[in-house]
Amino acid sequence: MDWSYYPLNELNETKQTQHLNEFFTTMNAGYHFDFGLKLNLLYAYQRSSSSFEGWRSIRSSAQREIINRFASWDANSVTWNLPVGDYLTEVDWENQTHHSRGTAEFNKKWSDKHELTLFSGVEIRTIRKNVTSSQYHGFNKETGSFKSVPFGVEVPLLNGIMGVSTIDDLNHYELYRNNFYSYFANVGYNFLDRYLFSGSYRKDASNLFGVKSNDRGQPFWSLGAAWVLSKEWFMINTPFDHLKIRSTYGYNGNVNNGVSAYPIISIQNEAHYITNQNYGMIMTPPNPSLRWERVGITNLGIDFAIKGGHVSGSIEYYVKNAKDLIAPDRVDPSTGFTTLMINSANIRTKGWDVSLNAIPIQRKNWTWNSNLVFTYARTKVLKSYIENENGKDFISSAQSNARTAVEGFDLYSQLAYKWAGLDPETGQVRAYLNGEVSKDYNAILALNVNDLENYGSTVPLYTGSWRNSIRYKDLELSWNISYQLGHKFLRNSFDNQLFLNSDIGHKDYALRWQKPGDELLTDVPAFNYPADLGSQVYMRSSALLENGGQIKLRDIQLSLNLPFANRFKLKNCRVYAYLQNVGTIWRANKLAIDSEYGSNIPDAMMSSLGFSFNL
Repeated sequence: MDWSYYPLNELNETKQTQHLNEFFTTMNAGYHFDFGLKLNLLYAYQRSSSSFEGWRSIRSSAQREIINRFASWDANSVTWNLPVGDYLTEVDWENQTHHSRGTAEFNKKWSDKHELTLFSGVEIRTIRKNVTSSQYHGFNKETGSFKSVPFGVEVPLLNGIMGVSTIDDLNHYELYRNNFYSYFANVGYNFLDRYLFSGSYRKDASNLFGVKSNDRGQPFWSLGAAWVLSKEWFMINTPFDHLKIRSTYGYNGNVNNGVSAYPIISIQNEAHYITNQNYGMIMTPPNPSLRWERVGITNLGIDFAIKGGHVSGSIEYYVKNAKDLIAPDRVDPSTGFTTLMINSANIRTKGWDVSLNAIPIQRKNWTWNSNLVFTYARTKVLKSYIENENGKDFISSAQSNARTAVEGFDLYSQLAYKWAGLDPETGQVRAYLNGEVSKDYNAILALNVNDLENYGSTVPLYTGSWRNSIRYKDLELSWNISYQLGHKFLRNSFDNQLFLNSDIGHKDYALRWQKPGDELLTDVPAFNYPADLGSQVYMRSSALLENGGQIKLRDIQLSLNLPFANRFKLKNCRVYAYLQNVGTIWRANKLAIDSEYGSNIPDAMMSSLGFSFNL
């Protein structure tokens, strides 16, 4: 069939349609006793369903191309291994959540000095998901008929020019259910409205974790205290209207829904290409020792407000000690698997959270509000259970951030081979090996992870935003500036080996070394055929290291309140215009690479006009 592609003729020859339906309901019942006890029962049900339909007409080049690809022919006839006709695929997805919660709350205050609050409850949640997909080849829209296809049977590609392949069977069925339950209790005590003490206890359990019952559930707790200094007599003549010091310590837990303690088998929906029999594959082996990720958190904070209300904010310092971090690790390949999600490391995160709110101008018609948020966080690996020490397995590929669960490292460290420039005579890659310039690529690629150069974190260490809002009468203009600083990444470049093996090129090919002297102007190696291992060293070297810092204008909003709309019984009536993802104010790298999105396409600028009101 014709291979030609005429876009204007195919505008209506392919179509994708998706229907979404969501239903959510809650029921709540409560009873209050006169002596301060409150009982409450809550039940919530949520159902989400989605149906997707994709259609390709035989009049579309995409459908003709795939039919031609599986065709066989001789001098007299053509054998169509895929039926000639339209193609239809349908995917139905349904998710149901049942959520029940029962709580008891007690509050008592006496002598104008003491206040006690008790809170406890039980929570149960079930999530059920069902996905089915089907496909129809040779589909006729008028009659609904379709034709059978030899799924799982090897057929020639382009009459054998491209070898052989099986026709993919996209029919699919999936069903799973996850169960969670928790019970919890909180206690709070307040003395003289200035000395506060709190405690909490919670136990969460899930069917996702260890085989033993005590591994399925984990207890989590916290203790806290606060002192409202601004209510003390010696703070009367200070500039603070509010000043509170607080501290908490406790343990939380994380659930990773992508892993399980039990073996998971996937029943394949087509016959095996050798045995022509249906079969299953173990996708996840058993891991009976799988444990929750546990996080011990120490938090110290100060809340303050200056008299007059023009300046307020908070400053927090925290330390998070996480145990049993779940991450992939290489395992003995004789098990049938190369990697397994296991409890692989203990880590520690230290950080600061600062929030400052100011009102520089406050007049009858003019108001300027400003909010500055600053955060700093750095995560170090305290202990690693990973035995793999092959350095190249821990080097993040271009514009990505792989976990480096190695003791003493940042959890996301930018590791790389130390670049030694190009060979002046051949343009070949050179890197440092044991402190010496080398072209022994096998030895360089076999370096231990501790022998690599560590250039810092691949995730931002400093993040935050600066939001401002200026109001004049009923007109308000606001904007938000955000920043991400303190991180590094490896950019992409021309990969000699990838180009020859997969036909994937890069514009840096134009910058490659071609003659002696070019090594002074470029780090892109000479093109080689056949390719050597130098391209693997180059793509993991500090020659491609870049600073990921950037400052962005996130959004701008202009709104106008319409008070005269009250005459039409419209409350809070306003019109507004909004811009999102406006642009980059400053970027550390000079190549216009957005480190926030890596190799993905950045979010486009979006604009909207709106009109809102209440009745």
